[in-house]
Amino acid sequence: MRLGFLIGFLIGAGIASLISSSEAPEPGEATVSHGGAGLIDKLKRQAEEARAAAREASEEKQAEMLHDWEQTRHSSN
Repeated sequence: MRLGFLIGFLIGAGIASLISSSEAPEPGEATVSHGGAGLIDKLKRQAEEARAAAREASEEKQAEMLHDWEQTRHSSN
């Protein structure tokens, strides 16, 4: 299960990276072409998006497992 979370995190980070690189910066968003501050903010945002994607995948898997368990419980009665 931990391996699944790790894989989900890595996939989410990759997707977030692709999405953020293809989007243009918002009008109010400051961009830093040189320096670490912009890079750190971008990495933090990507990590947050990856965590959200992993959390969503985890919730979907839990719902699926609960559904399977309910079906098994009802079929055994």
